[in-house]
Amino acid sequence: MQIDFEPDWDYLLEKACTFDERIPYVNIKTCYTFREYMDEHLRTFIGLTNEITQVRKEGVVGKKGHTLGLAGVQAARFEWRWEYHGVKHFPKDCNTSIEFNLRKQTGKIIDLSKPNLIKAIQPEQIWYCLYTKKSYEEVCEFWHKNWLVPRTK
Repeated sequence: MQIDFEPDWDYLLEKACTFDERIPYVNIKTCYTFREYMDEHLRTFIGLTNEITQVRKEGVVGKKGHTLGLAGVQAARFEWRWEYHGVKHFPKDCNTSIEFNLRKQTGKIIDLSKPNLIKAIQPEQIWYCLYTKKSYEEVCEFWHKNWLVPRTK
């Protein structure tokens, strides 16, 4: 059984486009900015909250677990990139990033232990990124096993 773990693209894009605490770009040469963001909808999507799904006389039968399977999320943020070529900023203890490109509706898993230069051109790219302490191998193996997401090199 495969479980749909895609985010609500329209919801995230609307939040990113109307986010009132967005830090503006510093100048025309530094067109990369980010801001932490988490709400109840995203907590459920990531799997940070457990909800009771079925209650019987015997007690709780099951709980809704990690939708994404991401334990130990250290940061969840919107990132805006435009005409930028340079390093990716992330919390120092994190090993893996799961990124969702909100305009193209695609996602990818990034190994943060390797050099992470990003290149963005027009139009502005808007990403929702989740950073975790789990290793890249652990995340890939978990997704391959539980969500039937094939491994790619």
